[in-house]
Amino acid sequence: QQSRLASPHTGDGQHAANWDFPSLAGAGAIRSTARDMLRFVRANLDPPVGKLGEALELAWQVHQQPLAKGEFAMGLGWHVAHDGSTRWHNGQTGGYHCMLLVSRKLKMGVVLLANTATGEVDSLAEDIMRMVAGAKVEPRVFETSVMVAPEVMERYVGKYELAPGIVFTIRVMDGKLMAGLTGQPMFQVFARSDTVWFYKVVKATLAFQVDDKGRCTSLELLQHGVRQQAKRIE
Repeated sequence: QQSRLASPHTGDGQHAANWDFPSLAGAGAIRSTARDMLRFVRANLDPPVGKLGEALELAWQVHQQPLAKGEFAMGLGWHVAHDGSTRWHNGQTGGYHCMLLVSRKLKMGVVLLANTATGEVDSLAEDIMRMVAGAKVEPRVFETSVMVAPEVMERYVGKYELAPGIVFTIRVMDGKLMAGLTGQPMFQVFARSDTVWFYKVVKATLAFQVDDKGRCTSLELLQHGVRQQAKRIE
């Protein structure tokens, strides 16, 4: 089966490594195909008679109401969309991302498996679901980056403390600006301007604060509407 496994990539197109889960394998060690996942969709749209159907129905039911405004109700392993009927679940491991949506009301489902670890997969799957349901979907618009001189990137190289024990490491590798947070891999960030850079693997930006002498003193992380300051420590 290994020969059939698509090679993993990060959201910025770099080669990644497979994750292996010796414990709690259901959290991310499942390998599957679109055909098998569509069988799962079909079973959830029309559960068979017997114990299997009963298990699918139990998972489909709402077991937890939203804990806060804007959050989702939960089944067993299912998120319940805000329309109250569509069930969905997604996941991401090293180099892969997947999204599954099932609607009994519309009698349809969408499976999207990708060997690139990026949340853009979720948006694409949702657009496909809306299109198949008959909604008008506008083409996605992706942000493009600008060119930044190598000497400008070098200003940002260093370490920035976001919180005690949580540090951003900024490096220039092969002419690319890379950012890594403690316990996480390095990801490329792309220039919106000389000082503002954005990720492609997640929806987040880094804004570098530069003093009058051209030295970077801190960076600001903007993610999920929250701004966090990280002071330079090296």
